[in-house]
Amino acid sequence: MKKGGGYVFGGGAFGMAFNAARLTTNVMGNGIRKARAGREAAFQWRPLDQGQLFVTNRRFAVQGARQWIDLWYQNIRMADCNGRAIEMEMSGSPRTALEIPTPDYWFVMFNKLAYDRVVMPPDDGTQA
Repeated sequence: MKKGGGYVFGGGAFGMAFNAARLTTNVMGNGIRKARAGREAAFQWRPLDQGQLFVTNRRFAVQGARQWIDLWYQNIRMADCNGRAIEMEMSGSPRTALEIPTPDYWFVMFNKLAYDRVVMPPDDGTQA
C-alpha cells in the first residue's frame, strides 16, 4: 500500500525489519537535509549599496548608486568594529555593516561624534 511518499510492506519479521530500516534512513536523510538547509539559511551579509560615506554628528549618510541611506545615531542600539567593518544593530532594521577602509578610525570617530566619548575598537590580537 502507498503511504506518505514510500511503500509500507506488510507483516512478518521481514516487513517489520524493512520498515524500521526505511524509517531510520528517512530520519537520517531528513536530518542531513535539515542541517544543510540550516547552513544555507545561516546569517550572511548581502551587499545593499555602495557609494560615498559621510559621517556627521547625527548620522552616517551613504550616497549610494541609487539612493541616500541615512543611519541615524539615535537608532543605533549597539555598534562594534571587527577590523573590516562597523557592525550595527539598529531599532526597526536588520543588522547592518558598513564595510569601509580603515573601519577602526571611523569607529572611533563615530563614538566621539555620537556619544562624545573615545571608544577604541577591540584589539584583534594581530599587532605586536
